[in-house]
Amino acid sequence: MKKILSLLLAITFLVAAAAPTFAAAPDPILPQYINTSQASISLTIGANGLATVAIQCIGLSSCTGIDAEVYLEYKDGNNWVRVDLGNATDTWAVSSSNKFLIKSFPHTVSERGDYRATVNYTIYGTAQTETLTFYSTRTF
Repeated sequence: MKKILSLLLAITFLVAAAAPTFAAAPDPILPQYINTSQASISLTIGANGLATVAIQCIGLSSCTGIDAEVYLEYKDGNNWVRVDLGNATDTWAVSSSNKFLIKSFPHTVSERGDYRATVNYTIYGTAQTETLTFYSTRTF
């Protein structure tokens, strides 16, 4: 009887060890913002060279306003160089006095190569201010 019990126990362990096991999928790591629900930037460049930089920032209920500074760069060797946007700082600056900031900026580029759009958001809140930076890169 002991031998049969030992044999059944051994078989049970072998079957259990051979059975596939699955771990739960880990939760994705998401940034925890203070005043921001979501923020992004997108760069597209059409075949005709029209580059469009689109930004979107949506604040939480604590958000009291949003500033954004946007610029476009091209890659020259190993360096990123700002594209001439026709103003002193070569940036586009926009702001919102509420919790929504959605804007797009068109600019025609003529040189082939890699381009990068950058946005620096400043999101104001009832208790704290937060700054976020996002990039989007495309090849023309």
